[in-house]
Amino acid sequence: MLTMLIGCSQGEKNTAAEPQKVNFPERDLNGYIMWGAGGAMDNVSRTITPLVEKYLNKSVVLQNKTGATGAVATQFVYDQKADGYTLLYGAENPQLYGVLNISKLDYKDFEPISILGRGVAVVIVPADSKLNTIQDLIDAAKAQPGKMKMSSTGPGGLPFVVASLISTVSGTEFNLVPFDGEGPAVTAMLGNHVDFTSVGLAAARELYRSGKVKPLALISNDPVEGMEEIPVIGQIMPEYKKYLPWGPFYGVFVKNETPEEVKEILRDAYKKAFEEEKFQSFLKDFGAVPMGISGQEARDFMENWQRLSTWLLYDAGGTDISPETLGIKRIGE
Repeated sequence: MLTMLIGCSQGEKNTAAEPQKVNFPERDLNGYIMWGAGGAMDNVSRTITPLVEKYLNKSVVLQNKTGATGAVATQFVYDQKADGYTLLYGAENPQLYGVLNISKLDYKDFEPISILGRGVAVVIVPADSKLNTIQDLIDAAKAQPGKMKMSSTGPGGLPFVVASLISTVSGTEFNLVPFDGEGPAVTAMLGNHVDFTSVGLAAARELYRSGKVKPLALISNDPVEGMEEIPVIGQIMPEYKKYLPWGPFYGVFVKNETPEEVKEILRDAYKKAFEEEKFQSFLKDFGAVPMGISGQEARDFMENWQRLSTWLLYDAGGTDISPETLGIKRIGE
């Protein structure tokens, strides 16, 4: 159990008394992962949490709570008491809820305890696919508009945004088939129920290493260390550069109204866990970029991500709701 001291407010009786102790946590915590088992968010959550528990001296009971592009878990955590005992393990998706008319919530309603890392998206096909390059994929999509199937995680999910990016820049049209998370989306592709998908490199890592999937392109301007052989879309198609870098991110959140003393205890625990060699090695092996940011730095990062992504979706015709109506400005304005 961690303890933090609170001074008495001015004018309060017995001001000379000892400062009141805030005991947190006094019981186990609950963490809700907005995506399903096997995906990148699930893997990150289940790796950091055991490391955090030893600093909190309590367990964090994790549950996958999927649905509505993460909005089910987001709403559930928002509806709980703001006492720090209910954590949201979330990816980037809530930053798109407004323009997609999924929810009125986004991360402005939550405190970022830690943005642990960010990923790089990769476009993949089954290993035996006839498609060998990202240009092959674009050409095939143009030849049969709306016919090529892409497994998706729903509006606002990573595959949805990548499809919108490719549509905006290369003039393609895909048939997006929704699934509850990256794991099921990849499984459907491996079963030849869809033609391709896009996931975080972290979620495709082992499948790529085992030869089960073929990466067509990283959605990046730069290669990933240790996987330099994967083509980089910003290098082979310069017209994509202005939209990059872009990719998923993974974080831990509580409601804004949570007491500041409790937030600080949580931030400290997750910071220490983030800095452990075990978690740093995991991020590197996972193909993720370490971040470990909180507070205003995290809020600035998420705001910039939202500005880029919402306007990308709007320009691609992925939503009829202009980000401008929600007070979201384009990058550079």
